[in-house]
Amino acid sequence: MPAGNKNDSTISHIDDLLGKPPLIRGEDAARYWRVNAAIAHESKPETIFDKIRVREITNKYWEQQRCKQALHRLSRVPTSRHWQVCFVLSMPRLY
Repeated sequence: MPAGNKNDSTISHIDDLLGKPPLIRGEDAARYWRVNAAIAHESKPETIFDKIRVREITNKYWEQQRCKQALHRLSRVPTSRHWQVCFVLSMPRLY
């Protein structure tokens, strides 16, 4: 994001401090940032702590949605394969 004014520069600095969003391969980064923008729009953060809270809420919401989708996919797997899917879902992603 280009730093066009002081506010943009501050936002960019905060994003730099907080790091990349917790996305895994195949997840839509643009969608993550739209969720983040919607949460920020509703909460109207003013301080650095408010902005951190917006990011944390976004992360928790994103992870909750990821878990819901995984449970939905798991419910569609034949019972004999549940243990295999649970094992795969619990493995850390190394890439």
